[in-house]
Amino acid sequence: DGLYDFEENEGIPAEGNELGLEKTYKAEHLCELVELRGAHVLMTYGKDFYAGKPVLTSHVFGKGTAYYVCADMEEAFYEDCFKRILEKHEVSSLLPGIKLPKGVEVSSRETDTKRFLFIQNFGEEDVTIPYPQTYRVLLGAENGRIGKLETAVLEWSAE
Repeated sequence: DGLYDFEENEGIPAEGNELGLEKTYKAEHLCELVELRGAHVLMTYGKDFYAGKPVLTSHVFGKGTAYYVCADMEEAFYEDCFKRILEKHEVSSLLPGIKLPKGVEVSSRETDTKRFLFIQNFGEEDVTIPYPQTYRVLLGAENGRIGKLETAVLEWSAE
């Protein structure tokens, strides 16, 4: 359901939720109503006819967990929520100790002996990323500069 510009709702953490979320966050623009089929409620809406309905859910399936956000939440929600999901599932950064600029994404592909990092700049400006010394640059500038809408590819080898 779309909200008017002057309307907003809020996401309220369910008591004892598995992510340990405690703050209330603002929802704007879009609020969706969902029917649960095995998922757990982590947050609920706080206002209007949405009140008490799920706004954040989790569902364990196979070896993984799916999380679903039912609304357009404020940016602080995503920062807190994703941080807690990464901590809960012990997911570590591909570039430890490096704070990535806005719009930069890092992904990896691995074999038994090699790891490739793909650093993509979807931002509006060129960025410079300090590459780990253990990687060799296959595509991109050696100095870590990545232009807007460009990709750098790095390789690490155990050989």
